[in-house]
Amino acid sequence: GDIVAVEQSDRIAVTTPEASGARFGLSQVWGTLINFTRSAVGLLCYRVGHYIATKRQDSIEARAWLLTWVLYIFPANHPRRASLLYELALVLRDRYNRHRSPHNLEERIRALRETLTLCPPGHPICDVSLDLLALSLADRYNHSRSLDDLQDMLLAHRETLELRPPGHAYRNNSLIHLANALSDRYNLSGSPEDLEEMLRLYRESLELCPVGHKE
Repeated sequence: GDIVAVEQSDRIAVTTPEASGARFGLSQVWGTLINFTRSAVGLLCYRVGHYIATKRQDSIEARAWLLTWVLYIFPANHPRRASLLYELALVLRDRYNRHRSPHNLEERIRALRETLTLCPPGHPICDVSLDLLALSLADRYNHSRSLDDLQDMLLAHRETLELRPPGHAYRNNSLIHLANALSDRYNLSGSPEDLEEMLRLYRESLELCPVGHKE
């Protein structure tokens, strides 16, 4: 075949395209094997650890440790990474509700932001991940009272509502969450626009809740 010259530091190494292709193929196979091994080990640890966690009294701590460790083992492109990150965020929410640790809250927000990078609109857990992120940002705003946190929370609630059009099972939840967030901003700014939008959202929510509805 043709000769390909490849410069390596101060000398010229001469190789054929066939030999280059062989090395490239071996590298690909090796990378695939490593990823497969990490995936298999991670999945085994997850299943064994999940069984142990359900037997422990303090299952929140056990599950948080387990999921963090499994996510460390799994390759970054593993197809289950998004669902495991979301599961970790749920566990961190439970741990935050128990201890009210700002560290747990920030960990939860980071996990959800990474989840959303792996879940484009239309992904099965995109809307629930975005909803949980919005509620997590609301928790952070309740601590910080920062206008930036309030704006981030509002944006996440708006994006969640867009993913839940009329007829969606959880649209009413998102209407109420966004209306509550607008109420927080109205209390700070007194903006008539926030008040009008808030009232419109509450009215739409009431239309979805007939008399006698639990909400």
